[in-house]
Amino acid sequence: MKSSKVQGPATTTGEGMTAQRGSKASWSVRFIIGMLVAAGSYWGWGYWRKHVIEENEQNARACLKALTVAETDFRSNDRDGNFANDFWTGDVASLYSLVPPRGPSDPIVLIEKALADADGARSGAKPFCGYLFRVLQLDENGNPYREDKTGRNPSKFGFCAYPAAYGRTGRWTYIVNEGNTVFAMDTKGTPVLRYPSDPPLKGVHAD
Repeated sequence: MKSSKVQGPATTTGEGMTAQRGSKASWSVRFIIGMLVAAGSYWGWGYWRKHVIEENEQNARACLKALTVAETDFRSNDRDGNFANDFWTGDVASLYSLVPPRGPSDPIVLIEKALADADGARSGAKPFCGYLFRVLQLDENGNPYREDKTGRNPSKFGFCAYPAAYGRTGRWTYIVNEGNTVFAMDTKGTPVLRYPSDPPLKGVHAD
C-alpha cells in the first residue's frame, strides 16, 4: 500500500507577515494623507470664500460712495438740463443712461455701466461683484425721495446695496444718503427701501 502524507495547516512565513504589515501601514498612511488633503481643501475653500465676501462688501461700499459723488455732480452741474439744482431719485441705472432733453443726445454716464446694470429694481439685473443696488423710496421721516413723477428731489437721496446671494456673495446690506456716511445692516439679503430713523450708530466708511 502507498503511504500518504498528511499536510498540516499552512504557515505564514516571515516575509508574508512583513508584506501584510507593510500593506496595512501603507493604507493607513494614504488614509491620513487623504484626510489632511480634505481638511486643507475645506480650510482653503473657507478662506477663499471669506476673502471673496470681504472684497465684495468693500466694493459695495465703494459703489455707494460713487453714487453719492454722481448725485453731487448731477445736482451741481444740472446734468439733466432742467435748470434746477436737484438730485436724481428715480433709479440707479439712469445715472448712467439718462439723456438730457436739451443738448447732445449722449447719456450722462455718471457711474460705471456695470453698476447701472446692477440696478435691482430692473428685470434682468446683473449683480456687480456679488451685490445689487436700489434707490431708497422713503426718507427717515417716511416722505418719498421721489417727490414728483420725474424722479427728482431738491435736497435728498438714498441708496441701498444688498448681496445678490446672502451668505455667499456678501453678508451686510449697506445704505447711504445725502449725509455721505455708509451704514451696515444685516437684513438677510433683503433690500432696504426706507432710510431708518435710527440707523446703526457705527458708520462703515469705504476705503
